[in-house]
Amino acid sequence: MAGSWPFIGRAAQLSEIRSASRGVVVAGPPGTGKSRLAAQAVHGLDGVAWARATTAAAEVPLGAFAPLLPATPPAGNPLGWAAAALRVPVLVVDDAHLLDPVSAALVHHLVTRDGTRVIATLRSRTRVPDAVLALWKDDLVPRLELEPFSLEETAAVLEAALGGRVESATVARLWRVSQGNALYLRELVLSGMLAADGGVWRWSGPLTITPTLRETIAGRIGEVTAREREALELLAYGEPLGADLLAALGSLDAVQHLEDRQLVTVQPDGRRLQVRLAHPLYGEVIRDGCGVLRARTMVRRLAQAVSEAGLRRHEDVLRVAVWRLDGGLPGDPGLLLAGCERARVIRDLELAVRLGRAAVAAGGGTPALAALGTVLFYTDRYAEAEEVFATAWAAEMGEAARTDLGVQRAMNLAVGLGDVARARAVLEETSGLVHGVQPRQAALIMRAVLAALTGDIAVSEDLMARARDMGPFSPHGARMISGAEAAVLVAQGRAAECLAHAAEIGAGLAKEPVAMRSLSAALAGHATHAALLLGDLDTAERFAGQGYGLEGPFHTWTRANLEFGTWTARVLRLRGRVTDALAWARDTAARLPDRSVLAGSCLGELAHAYALLGEVAAAEQALERAEATGTPI
Repeated sequence: MAGSWPFIGRAAQLSEIRSASRGVVVAGPPGTGKSRLAAQAVHGLDGVAWARATTAAAEVPLGAFAPLLPATPPAGNPLGWAAAALRVPVLVVDDAHLLDPVSAALVHHLVTRDGTRVIATLRSRTRVPDAVLALWKDDLVPRLELEPFSLEETAAVLEAALGGRVESATVARLWRVSQGNALYLRELVLSGMLAADGGVWRWSGPLTITPTLRETIAGRIGEVTAREREALELLAYGEPLGADLLAALGSLDAVQHLEDRQLVTVQPDGRRLQVRLAHPLYGEVIRDGCGVLRARTMVRRLAQAVSEAGLRRHEDVLRVAVWRLDGGLPGDPGLLLAGCERARVIRDLELAVRLGRAAVAAGGGTPALAALGTVLFYTDRYAEAEEVFATAWAAEMGEAARTDLGVQRAMNLAVGLGDVARARAVLEETSGLVHGVQPRQAALIMRAVLAALTGDIAVSEDLMARARDMGPFSPHGARMISGAEAAVLVAQGRAAECLAHAAEIGAGLAKEPVAMRSLSAALAGHATHAALLLGDLDTAERFAGQGYGLEGPFHTWTRANLEFGTWTARVLRLRGRVTDALAWARDTAARLPDRSVLAGSCLGELAHAYALLGEVAAAEQALERAEATGTPI
């Protein structure tokens, strides 16, 4: 990291403070950098005095000003004596909401007296002394609200602090975790969980809390009662939780007190009230303070309460599965498998792998093996996925299960391992083992997809025609063939038809109760390609953005990041924004696994951007890496 934490942004606020003739009050949530901004505003000025208010100093009249005043106060008017002693051009009063009444009156007096400019900082949404409140209420000085960093400001601060580019997904994740809090952001970076990869800084490993950050957050939470602590712990392990559920667990009164203290938030969600901790990092610190037995007690209580309520929401199945697993309760293969599927749908893939392994260990049999193999494929563990698929393949199963397994295994072999011949062999074997119309259609469609991917368009069309001739498709079969049709259309150069087809299918997918990210990604990819063939960069950028968003909030679906990051870089290059294209290509290339069928397109785009910028050696290096890590298909 660069030598010191940089002061970035806040230019408008800095200008407002410096131009305030009589002073200004800077208000904001804890950790937004109020003190740092005030310090930057007075940097280089002569005759600056600082008064720092604290809870302890508030017990003594003029306690915050003790370092600035003579040792012996007069017998008469202390306010006049203090004002006369403070003959300074600029006075900074930090944490003015903690001032004792006499100190607050002194600040008010100094603002009204010519000769001293007062810059006061205070915590927003906090009770302040009347004399401080009057500063802006009576229009004596302006009040400046300091908001947390925006996403763009977070990116600028991180790149200045680290001395290099930070991956966009990492910036977004840090911004969400810190919620733009400058202090929290600094401590997260100092924890060392960011690592440079290919010249790009990325989040690497689990979230780490430094001792300073832990103590800061613990101080913000402050002293709580036993019931309040219980409510905070339940939320730390289960947020968001319904207010009704917390009431059933006996913590609603405590939650009301916590809401008053701004430690939790309560928001309407339909007809329910959902309760969350006021900041994501509160949960990290609260969980860190729980022992193993306490944590098990909390998650078991949550699992029981939500199960008894009836698992009414999609997320409930996933949450109860995780709580039971974390609570050391006996494994329920069906629940674990359902949780694994839900985690896969929302693309929390590492959690999906964990639940899939647990389902296998709990005796989930072939369905659990098939689910585990699928999520291993999505996490780019292709060799391990093939081992799991091969184990499941040897078991007896119904035709529908056999077909699904064959399709998933073939996809892993072709797209993951680049072994198209084995993928075709698996699909041919699948066709020989099933006799129903719909299973045979599914096998043919997957063969058509492989043919399209390898450029055998005539073969792909023939296979799809054979599938259609067998009869009506199941809903799943209809979705499968729509993706194959889009691939063929774009490969034939029928770009306008491909875009119309993608729009039609996409409109149908939008009505599905459960997101189908894989098909959505395939359609978005084909549509982006088609739009580029038409020279429609706006449409291409829109579809690339849609596909990139399918990566999910957990940033674990690498394939979406690679494919649509590359498409975005290409669009930017074609717009002439080569520097931006290079940034996207570098971000994307940093996510490449050791071997990938997408290495060629991703690193090729990186090399192209480097070449256009005249960085020949870097372009050649990218091409060499593509040769070494690309997997042909």
